[in-house]
Order: sequence, then structure tokens, then C-alpha cells
Amino acid sequence: DIYTQPNSNITIIEGIFENLSRSYSSIAEFTRNNLNTFTNSFEAFDKNLQFISKVSYYFNEYKKLLRLAEGEKPVYAIFAKLTNGLNTQEKCKKDKGILFITNFDLSFVHEYGVVKKKKELIFKAPVQDLTRIKEKGKVFKKLYIEFTYGKYEFTLPPKAISRVIEYILLARSFDETTIYDEKTAKKLQEIDLDLNELINFIEESINSFFSIKCQYNKSFENIYSHNKDLPPPFGMFPNQMPN
Repeated sequence: DIYTQPNSNITIIEGIFENLSRSYSSIAEFTRNNLNTFTNSFEAFDKNLQFISKVSYYFNEYKKLLRLAEGEKPVYAIFAKLTNGLNTQEKCKKDKGILFITNFDLSFVHEYGVVKKKKELIFKAPVQDLTRIKEKGKVFKKLYIEFTYGKYEFTLPPKAISRVIEYILLARSFDETTIYDEKTAKKLQEIDLDLNELINFIEESINSFFSIKCQYNKSFENIYSHNKDLPPPFGMFPNQMPN
């Protein structure tokens, strides 16, 4: 029983309480800061994973036409309109579709039909063959891409042109060192939960220690009020010095 311990042991326990009191704030602050950093990183990771899943879905839907080569990786896919190309006579017939970007190629698949959708690969060209890429126009802006053997113009959703240009440039210097997958995301989520549990454990432990201290002090106050000759525990009264 803590209340029947010799006074020397009580002094040791009091010292533990004092150390816990001094270190609690720094421990809690350190844990919360690291948890906030991790949470922000996990949210960014999760957004990237959702983005990759969406892009992968479109590549999977059109894989028979795209026929990705070994080592070819999806980078981006976006709905677009081909407004000008090699065959300008058919630009109105083959304008709507999806622009696909990989670390190897740029491809445009035309999709048409009302009841039963049909797909047609309009062009597929290596990203390394690009000689020019820019945003064209002042009012009605378009994506302009040029190869040595031809040029194309695309109408894209608002504010998407600069983003597509960034992805095309990324495709030319593709980096496979950063890997995102669902297993890694699950592990990160488990770590996130563990850190939350750690904070709760630290707070509960500190509260338990201080609860014991309060109970001990209250009990000793009752004993001390009936026996004035009994020395109070160290730390119970202010300005008390150890013997």
C-alpha cells in the first residue's frame, strides 16, 4: 500500500511525480507535433493514391488500344478535344476523346457513339520526340504540341492546360523511385492509429500518477492532522527542505 511506505520511499515517489510534472508538457508537445506532421503527410499520400487509382482506371479501360510496352507507366489521363491535327479534314468527326500520357508516349483515343461507345486510337507518339509544347491563344486557350512529323492542338477543361504541360514534362523525366500502393497506405494508417493511441496512453498515465499523488496527499493530511509529530512527505507543503 502506498500510504504505508517509509518516508524515504515516499520521497523517491515524490521525485518521480515532480519529474513527470516537468516532462509531461515536452513529451505531449513532441508527440503531437510528430503526429500532426505524420497526419499531413498521410493525407497527401492518400490524395496521391486516389489520383493514381483514377488514372489507372482509364488506362485499364483503354488498355487494348494503348498496348503499353514493358516498363511503360501511366502518368496522366484527361478528357480533351482534338481541334487540329495531321488530318484537318476530319477534325470535327474525331475531336472528342481522352489524352493519355505515359513515360514513353502521348496517345489520343477518340470515343464516339451514343448507345454503344466505340473507341479509336488517333495517334500515339513518343514523348521524347516532342519538339515544342505550349499554351496557345489569349481568349480561347489550347494545348499545342509539336513533333518533327506533325503537330496537334487540344481544347482542355478550364485551367487544365498548365497542369497537362507539367505532366508531359514529368513524363520526359519519369521517376520510379517513389512508390504508392494500397499496402503502404494501410501500414501508414496503422502507424497513424498507433500514434494516437500513444498520446492517449501518455495522457492517461500522467493523469493516473497525479491522481495517486493527490490521493496520497489527502490521506496523509488526515493522518498528519491527528499526529502533529509525524513529518509530512516532501513536496506536500511549500518551501519544505529535505532532511
